[in-house]
Amino acid sequence: GGARVKPSRAALLVVLLAAGCVGRGDVRERPAEWEEIPCGNCLVTVYGTIYVPPGRLAEFTTPPLAPATEALLAHEMVHVERQRDGGAAGAAMWHARYFYDRAFRWGEERVAYEREIEVLRQRGGVARRADVLEAVLSPIYAGMAGREEAGKWLDGLGIIR
Repeated sequence: GGARVKPSRAALLVVLLAAGCVGRGDVRERPAEWEEIPCGNCLVTVYGTIYVPPGRLAEFTTPPLAPATEALLAHEMVHVERQRDGGAAGAAMWHARYFYDRAFRWGEERVAYEREIEVLRQRGGVARRADVLEAVLSPIYAGMAGREEAGKWLDGLGIIR
């Protein structure tokens, strides 16, 4: 086969804009066509639909859900709710800002991670500072925060061990 081309952010935005109407938090398996999206084992919320990695759908849809799974879904539901503001046009703007505006992306992820941590604690789990720090500094977020900034945010939460 020929060389594979990694999609640009603009190409990903076209995929997002073609995704259709805004969902209500349905959970689906990521389509095979998305294999080039550089998120590996992460969840992705697009136009209000939560996409899970291939082969993991049952983990996110078959009760009882593990506390960490519930917390991840709560994180993604923050994105669903915020994408739904303003309907399809609002969702398109949300996605464009998320891709191109580092400060917006960081703000959105802080709200989502705070919800994830809250749900994890409610379910008896523990959010470990090092794990959350590693997650927010992951390359999938394209440099939305530096280590010092993210560390100060975590310190300010007062709920991380």
